[in-house]
Amino acid sequence: MNRQLLSCIVFLGLAALAGCGARSEQPDGVAPTPTDPAELPVCAQVEKGQQKSFESEGAFREAITGVWTLCSSESVFCSAKLGKALERGLEIETGGRWYKLYEQDGKLVRGQGFDQQGTWEVIDTSMMNGPGVYQLNLNIDGGGSVVLLPAIAIGPRKMRLNNMGVCEGDYAIEP
Repeated sequence: MNRQLLSCIVFLGLAALAGCGARSEQPDGVAPTPTDPAELPVCAQVEKGQQKSFESEGAFREAITGVWTLCSSESVFCSAKLGKALERGLEIETGGRWYKLYEQDGKLVRGQGFDQQGTWEVIDTSMMNGPGVYQLNLNIDGGGSVVLLPAIAIGPRKMRLNNMGVCEGDYAIEP
């Protein structure tokens, strides 16, 4: 293959990648995220302690499931860092599915399609991290996983999800 043809192929590949990264992941009709999510009433409450270990896997599953509002300027999915539309929350269903949440007409709605939803699983890491410590894996439809050791605050219920030091999101449970 001659050098000019190879340069052309590389240029076209880079141009295609740049174009893919520039598109918004925000669904149509979705309002932009408030400038400071920490000012939302559900986020403004100060947590009184945290729990990192649980009596059982069932207790851990109960603690993480629900509709969570994003309280930080970045999510566990690194949406702001990647230049994508920042989601407003995260829904973790008891049936093993999760969804990014966006604001639409004053309500939280589920994102749909690749990178907007997926499955979740729990792994018992007690042998490595001590009794009652569980790992949460958010498996993304379309590829990839986010591996987490959630810190759960008690009174009010909040959750810090740290993507192994890459991105961190703070969430508060919806009343």
